[in-house]
Amino acid sequence: QYDTAYSLAAGHRIRYEDNLADFAEGEFLAGWIALQFQNKPDAALAHFRRLRQGVTAPISVARAHYWAGRALAKAGRDSDARAEYGAAGNLPLTFYGQLALQQISPKVRLSVPAGFKPGNSSAFRERPVIRAIWALADLGEQARLRTFVTSAADGLTDGQDYANLVQLVRDLGETGLALRVAKRGLQKNIPLFDLAYPTIPAPAFAGNGTAPETAMVLGLTRQESEFDSQAISRANAQGLMQLIPSTARMTAKRHGLPYDGRNTLLDPTGNMRLGMAHLSDVIADFAGSYVMAIGAYNAGGGRINEWVGRFGDPRAPNVDVVDWIERVPFSETRNYIQRVLENTQVYRAILNGREAPMTLAADLKRGTYTTLAAAQFTSDPNSQRASSPPAPQVAAIRSSPIVPDEDEKRPQIDPKPKAEPKAKSAKESKAKPKAKGKSKAKAQAKAGAKKAKPNARVEATPKCKPGSKSAQCRKGRPG
Repeated sequence: QYDTAYSLAAGHRIRYEDNLADFAEGEFLAGWIALQFQNKPDAALAHFRRLRQGVTAPISVARAHYWAGRALAKAGRDSDARAEYGAAGNLPLTFYGQLALQQISPKVRLSVPAGFKPGNSSAFRERPVIRAIWALADLGEQARLRTFVTSAADGLTDGQDYANLVQLVRDLGETGLALRVAKRGLQKNIPLFDLAYPTIPAPAFAGNGTAPETAMVLGLTRQESEFDSQAISRANAQGLMQLIPSTARMTAKRHGLPYDGRNTLLDPTGNMRLGMAHLSDVIADFAGSYVMAIGAYNAGGGRINEWVGRFGDPRAPNVDVVDWIERVPFSETRNYIQRVLENTQVYRAILNGREAPMTLAADLKRGTYTTLAAAQFTSDPNSQRASSPPAPQVAAIRSSPIVPDEDEKRPQIDPKPKAEPKAKSAKESKAKPKAKGKSKAKAQAKAGAKKAKPNARVEATPKCKPGSKSAQCRKGRPG
């Protein structure tokens, strides 16, 4: 069956000029199958190098270099493998770059500088496009405003101007768009780290059990809502941590927390209290496994149980966790697990005085694996729970300069991207959700392959209404 899978992936005949995303998936799958299931490292290396030649987004570049390193290591070419890991490690904001750094040294540290900060520039405020953005905000023309913001971002190369634009968009209440603009700045190698990785004070943990670490809460929130407290997805997931009402109601009852429907979900503090309690639940449900818990937060615990039955338990010592993640059949969930884990590494550094040990390898293996745990893996809140050991403390080796984390499939800023449907858990729906974003090559190959400030209240950024005279909405407005 692996021969069939390889033939389907390797024969994709897709040119990167025609469909970059499908080209990237086809080449990656062919290389991955050849390496991990056919034990053909030389054939795999050829595919990973073709992948590198076609892609430009940091996530895909790091992926190509990391897996090329794995292929070279399996072929016994350790020096060449180290060079590939080094190339991937030059992208330390990415999941594969972080993995590569720890291949070079398990004791590597991640350093995250602040980057450019917003300033007060009259020349910037008087630019025609900036004046137009303010005018559209006064008129309530949000859709056109987003188009102008995207145009302004595309034309900027100066770091200070970019930081000013991000702050302007934040002041207008477009939190998600501001974060996407900051990410685009990183993609241009403009250091906007604090703006691209914003922090908000997490409320004190009010649930039962163990509080999830703040770095993971922020990393998950960045991926879920881009810190837009008013975000509502097509699947009706709401607020900062994108909770579906049925999940929020169940979590509130289990932990004795207040719940008043949308009033709670769109309140930043109320949403985060429930979201942190739910995250604590899924971590405990899977005996401390971060990989399984993050996947369950996105796709539901039932899906994790299904994948454990198909691919093995990622907590088991004989299971390659990176392979397990690569085998997740939902591209949204696979991407989600990687993004939340990489975000967590960055936020640990930011919250630890801008530098912290890289512990992704330890995070991948978190979770207590026993015969009992393997037999009882479940999203049932009444299941037996175990806590994972703390990540090890390590010595300091500074990583390479940090660069951005945009996906190859999202090379441009979407002025107002449609919210992705949130996969429902088995408790909420018995209908099988469709995997989103799966390429043709992916479908064919899969067929053949078989704490922050305690008690602090989180404040939402107000949107400026047309003609608003408030100090917040007048801030930075051209004269």
